Amino acid sequence: MSDEEITYATVRFHKSSSELENGGRSDETHGPREAGHRIFQYKQEKHEQKKILNNLYQEYNTMKNNNSLNEQMWRNKTIEYDALKDRLDSLNREWNRCYGETKIVLDCMQRAGKRVEGHWFCCGIKCYYFIEDEKRWSRCKQTCQSCSLSLLKIENKDELVP
Repeated sequence: MSDEEITYATVRFHKSSSELENGGRSDETHGPREAGHRIFQYKQEKHEQKKILNNLYQEYNTMKNNNSLNEQMWRNKTIEYDALKDRLDSLNREWNRCYGETKIVLDCMQRAGKRVEGHWFCCGIKCYYFIEDEKRWSRCKQTCQSCSLSLLKIENKDELVP
């Protein structure tokens, strides 16, 4: 062998900060794939946001329609209430008119010297004369006999309410 000396060396390169962040790989070999992945994530997120926005829009329209329906129902109920109130007022006026027409004073006298005052009410073809004094049954019977009337006990609930 010769007198020449041979030296062996091992060369090592330190990783740069960008290589450390990317797990030891450079941006040149990994960049396009990661950018594509981010684009996919953004598209997916955009799609989810559109779905949420669409759902909110549908809920808004449903609530708006429900509100419109409630307002319409309120108007209808108000109209119905007004019509029923007018009908009730009309019936009350008619009842008062009939009540006034049916009020009569019988020509017979009670024992105390007062005239017997009552009202006629009809239910179907049956008509009844009501004396509005509060008396026991026996006193009512005496009043009817003195006025030549029959005492009748009404048991039909429909006939009790004029």
